[in-house]
Amino acid sequence: GTTLGVDSSVVLIEGMKLIRAVAHEASKGDGGASAVEEHAMMQEKLTDFGAVDLVVRVLSGQNLDGEVVSEALHLAAALLEGGNRYVQEHFFKLFSSVAAEQFFLNLREEIRGAARDVREKKRFLRREKDQQRAELRQLKSSAWNEDEDCFLVFQNDPSTAELVRYLMDEGVISPLLSFLQLLCEGHYEDMQNYLRLQKYSSVSVDLVTEVTNMLFAFENNIDVFNIGILDGIVEAINEFVQGPNHAVATIVVDSNYCDVISRIIGLSSTANMVKMVDKSYDETIGTISKGMKSGVRSDSLTTSEWTKLKENIEKQDLALLQLRSKMVVSLLSLLEMVHNNYIPRRILASSDVPRLLRNINNSYAQTLSFEKQDKDELSEASMDVCFNFYHLLLNIAPYSGDVSARGVHMLLKKNPPSPEMPDVLDSGTGRIEIMRDGNLYAYYFRKPDICKRLLKEEKVEMSWKVDRSSQTSKIADFLERVDDAFYSMRNQQYNYRNKLLAFLIDSSKWIGYLSLFLAFVTNILIIATAFYGEENVPNIPAYDGVLNTEYEVLVYPEIFGTNSTATIYFGEPYATIIDVIGVLQIILNLLQAITFAIRDAPLLMRHHWRRFWDKQKNVAKLEKMLKASVVRECRTLAAAAAKDAGEGAVIEDERLLSIYDIFDYRRMGKKEYYQFLKKNFHFFYRSCAAFLRSPIFLWRWIYLIIAVLVTFYPMLSCLLLLEILAQSGTLNQVVKALTHRGRQLLLTVLLGVVLSYIFSVIGFGTMPDKFELAPAEVVDGSTIGIHYYHAPCRTLYKCLVVNFAVGLTTGDLGSGLEPAPWENSEYMALRTVFTLAYFVIITTILMNIIFGIIIDTFGELRSRRDEIKNDIYGTCFICALESSVFERKSTTGDFFYHVKYEHHMWDYLAFIVYLQEKPETEYTGMESYVSQLMTNRDQSWVPNNRALCLPEEEDDHDNDIKEIKKKLEKLEGFMGNFSRKMTKTGSKKASRVDSGFLGDPQGGSKSFARLGAQESFAMRRGSTDGDEAAAAAAAAAAGQGRLLRSVEQRLAALDELMEDLPTLKSVLEAVEALKEAK
Repeated sequence: GTTLGVDSSVVLIEGMKLIRAVAHEASKGDGGASAVEEHAMMQEKLTDFGAVDLVVRVLSGQNLDGEVVSEALHLAAALLEGGNRYVQEHFFKLFSSVAAEQFFLNLREEIRGAARDVREKKRFLRREKDQQRAELRQLKSSAWNEDEDCFLVFQNDPSTAELVRYLMDEGVISPLLSFLQLLCEGHYEDMQNYLRLQKYSSVSVDLVTEVTNMLFAFENNIDVFNIGILDGIVEAINEFVQGPNHAVATIVVDSNYCDVISRIIGLSSTANMVKMVDKSYDETIGTISKGMKSGVRSDSLTTSEWTKLKENIEKQDLALLQLRSKMVVSLLSLLEMVHNNYIPRRILASSDVPRLLRNINNSYAQTLSFEKQDKDELSEASMDVCFNFYHLLLNIAPYSGDVSARGVHMLLKKNPPSPEMPDVLDSGTGRIEIMRDGNLYAYYFRKPDICKRLLKEEKVEMSWKVDRSSQTSKIADFLERVDDAFYSMRNQQYNYRNKLLAFLIDSSKWIGYLSLFLAFVTNILIIATAFYGEENVPNIPAYDGVLNTEYEVLVYPEIFGTNSTATIYFGEPYATIIDVIGVLQIILNLLQAITFAIRDAPLLMRHHWRRFWDKQKNVAKLEKMLKASVVRECRTLAAAAAKDAGEGAVIEDERLLSIYDIFDYRRMGKKEYYQFLKKNFHFFYRSCAAFLRSPIFLWRWIYLIIAVLVTFYPMLSCLLLLEILAQSGTLNQVVKALTHRGRQLLLTVLLGVVLSYIFSVIGFGTMPDKFELAPAEVVDGSTIGIHYYHAPCRTLYKCLVVNFAVGLTTGDLGSGLEPAPWENSEYMALRTVFTLAYFVIITTILMNIIFGIIIDTFGELRSRRDEIKNDIYGTCFICALESSVFERKSTTGDFFYHVKYEHHMWDYLAFIVYLQEKPETEYTGMESYVSQLMTNRDQSWVPNNRALCLPEEEDDHDNDIKEIKKKLEKLEGFMGNFSRKMTKTGSKKASRVDSGFLGDPQGGSKSFARLGAQESFAMRRGSTDGDEAAAAAAAAAAGQGRLLRSVEQRLAALDELMEDLPTLKSVLEAVEALKEAK
């Protein structure tokens, strides 16, 4: 709190520099989880050693030296880098526990002083530019004619050096803004509110408003010297409001933030442009006279100063584009989770729909201009601005009252700078709906370019293979599959960097079709041309005979005998055509094998490793497969987790294994899993096992081998036709039907073999000489005993072969037995039982069981496929609502529009990839919320049975309950009013009766009794006595009595009803609560 001397200030500055160097040294690393954790641990250690206390104590002093303040703020930023929550909480604790009024007062003065400096520099630069313009015009220099609005900076001239140094000096405002931003990094709501209002301080300083008011100093005054400060202001405000924090957002909006932002984001170039001249002033103007020059002489700009200024000038267009993008993001942050129209109306007042449309068109036109100039970095930044404007328009349009989000696309088609602009913005924007705090919110984001690499085949596979047993399991399985899909995208993006690989991948489908077509052509040629011929006359079929010129006769060579010399020929030119096609087949199949190896093999390998990794429960075993450096990093993370868990706490196995999860792409510094594994025998063994277990991988290489063999023996080309199984989805289902229950089918076939063996044993033991493979050969009316078709079972093996050859092919083993006379009744009985048992057990029961298994499998797969198809085309994947609900109640469109634009499953996948690609420190409030839930494997952010396009009361039962509640509340109010009126009326009537008829206002209770007696007496005697006055008085008394009794009865009934109303209301509220919980 005291003023420091010169020596003390130097010591303090050097000490803070040393602490900051230690903090920065710990931040050096590969960006992985361990490096981040080590950096955080170092920040926490420095905080425990008192670094944060030092910063607060220094900044709470009086008469602070600028260099001391600057170094203290840099140190604070280094301690908070990355949004370390532990350090943030320590700052908050210090602010809350000690008197921090002077700390915040000092920060306010620094902010106000920076705003004054910006205005002063603006005026000073204007004066200097005017003076320079006058001097150069007087000297008639040509250097100014190129752009008279520029301020010239001469490299070797000391006259402008001091001015440039003054303009480039940002003071302490840049580290101060960075410090305020990092205090709220990660959407620290307590700190956001504290910077707005210090409740328990004697003097509260609203730093949020102070920072926001700084923007007014930059209006129409953005140049290369102050654009960095303006960027820091916008980033700080973004952190103040994100989360979202509606209280802070309201303060920002009330400070006319939207008006200033609207004027700044309309800029397409910076004001007060600076032009650098490599020559000195004297050389430029061509004179040695310096008398007209004014200002303090000093040294020329150093090389480092000149280089820094040059870089800033060269990058000022990019910096302005990035600034505009951040400003639009700040407006989007103000709209996060808004529950009223106040903030949207304020934004619309400054940035209405027509103005946003103009900004979109201008940004897209600027993007096209940068593309023509081959300025890729500027083009991408400009396109990012265009997308942010588009998302702002989509968010703000529903509040305008004239345009819906769906109608924005139609507005973009009116006079766009390029016809494709609406489609580019629409296809590049993802829209999802997020559940948060019981409410549903629409969220727009720009799809990452890597999502374009998701193959159509992978989308189909994911749609059909995701677990659809329940909505919860479906979403959980989908989110699990996103990891593999994202790896596939990264692999595809890497492959597409090579044009040849990109061509192979894009053409792989047609290469497969062409290969199959050539296989059919080859087989058609073989069918039409193949014949057996002699080697010396290969073009003449052997069965046509060969002319013997000596004897002038045809000689027919032996083709199939043991002395055959004939071989298969195709004739010319067909043999040559078949050989050429064979070579083409080798090339095409080699290309297919290479394409599979670069596109699909990495996915197989990763999937195999992932399954193996997930099965491991022993950390020691995992460490043996990891590199030593990775093991050290994982142990560091485990130690940090143990520290967070508390002294003596034991880390759960699941948490410990997650630390060793090398498949977490973002946590592992965006590196692939194989970069962490040792490249030893175990690695290559596991990787090869993944390929060998893949039928598609094996078939690709077997198919290539067959193609090579076809060139030597063309008859093998028939095997190439099996490629139709790989190309046809329908035939794939047939193969799947045979393999789906493969184990059950194989066991049944094994049972058939066992039973056939049993029957073979019986036949071998009882009738070994009675088997024959065909009818007996009869010569001259008698049967030859030994012939080719007789099959006596001299061995059990031969009997088993006959059993399979006759019984299974004909379905009746009796047809393979020779005829026998019926006189032998014992043999015939045995034969009949034997053949009948075989027919019943093998042919009828067992074969039908096999056929039944296959048919049932077909039916099961067809039923499952139909069920999945109905779910795909009839139910929303995200919210699980049926199409009929949207056809009846949707306010935006039909079911097709809903699943394509509102709950598009691939937009949800793109959003997860978007979170993986985006740095965590740049997350918006909604993105941080979803990221945290996904880390905890919580899918409550995905809407279930909810959609924004549907009315809030989706269930008829809910409508009935709410309607009844409204009627009850209305009835309760009516009854209450009526009860009060009747009570008041009854009291008036009673008073009138007591005072008017009895003359005694205190005798109310007795008057009713007397009124009853007078009523009965008057009615009996009124007419007979002829006393009309008395009769009239009696009638009036009777009417008053009835009225009072009626009032009492109604009041009693109302009291009972009023007692029952709360009970009925509570019951209805309980029913509604149960419905919401369900």
